[in-house]
Order: sequence, then C-alpha cells, then structure tokens
Amino acid sequence: MYQYTLLESYIKDLLFSMCVLVPNQLTMERLAKRAKIKLHYIDDSSVVSYYDGQVHIFIDSRLSIEKQWVDFCHEFCHATTHFGDQMRLPKSFVDYQEAKARNFAMHMAVPTFMLIKMKLPFNIVDAAYIVAETFGVPPNFALRRLHHFENQVLSAESYDRFRKSVPTYCNLMNYGTSEEV
Repeated sequence: MYQYTLLESYIKDLLFSMCVLVPNQLTMERLAKRAKIKLHYIDDSSVVSYYDGQVHIFIDSRLSIEKQWVDFCHEFCHATTHFGDQMRLPKSFVDYQEAKARNFAMHMAVPTFMLIKMKLPFNIVDAAYIVAETFGVPPNFALRRLHHFENQVLSAESYDRFRKSVPTYCNLMNYGTSEEV
C-alpha cells in the first residue's frame, strides 16, 4: 500500500476540501475561486502579489495553457504556504521557497491520489503522454512527475523490505520481554 508523504496528504486534503476529486476539476479558475484568490492574466512573468487584503495570482498569458497551469500551481504554493516579501528575504531562503514551490507544483498539477488511480502503460514515455493529456501539463513535466512518483514507490518498497529484514532495536536489546519485567 502506498504511503503518502506529508505534502501529498496536504494536497489531497486541500483538494478534497475544495471538492476537487478528479482531474477535470483541476482548473486555475476553480482553485482560485475556492481559495478566494484573484486570478489575472498578464503579458509578463507569473507572480503572486498581496494588496488590499487580497491575494492575487498573475499568470503569464504568453505561455501555453499547460505551462500556465504549472505556473499557477507554483504561485498557488507561494500564495498559500509562504510568507515574506522575496525582495527582502535572503537569497538562500528565496531559493528554498522556490524549490518548495516547484515540488508543490509537481504534486498539485498531478496529485498523487489521482495519479495512483490511473491505469497507465508500462512504457513511461507513453504513460507521460497520457498523464500530460489527463492533467493538462506539458509532456516533459508529466515525465518528471512520473519519475518522481516511481522513485517514491521504489523508496517505500525498499524501506519496507529493509524494515522487515532487520530486527528492531528493541528486539535486539531484549526490551519488552517478560524476563525484564
């Protein structure tokens, strides 16, 4: 059984709270409305901004719809989980926030709880095209997402095998046995 990461669980809970349960419900407009975020399209780089007590996400209208969706997910992370003006933050902290937002976008654009339900072909490139079409993301993004998911699954399987093959520390030290009570 797949063990969700904290981020995957957070996104699942967030989307469930917004009644977003299937891929065709994943839209910028729906998520922005349900999160009470104002959504704008501009001829400039995507960014999040705060003014008049309101969160605004500006999406670069020059991008493809698929790249706009990924940008939206990235900016959604900044809008909902990050604090501080990046212009006033140390570069290392800005880099940290950007890395977190890229990871968040990968999981928000293609949520694990939806991905896990899909019947995908064994060939990862073929699977990436199906994921790209289903979730409205660029094919190269879908391929990265599938590689990431595959690594999560393999890591969990390796950990389970390790855990089952190595006696626990308590067993090694005879803790909890009747002789010690």
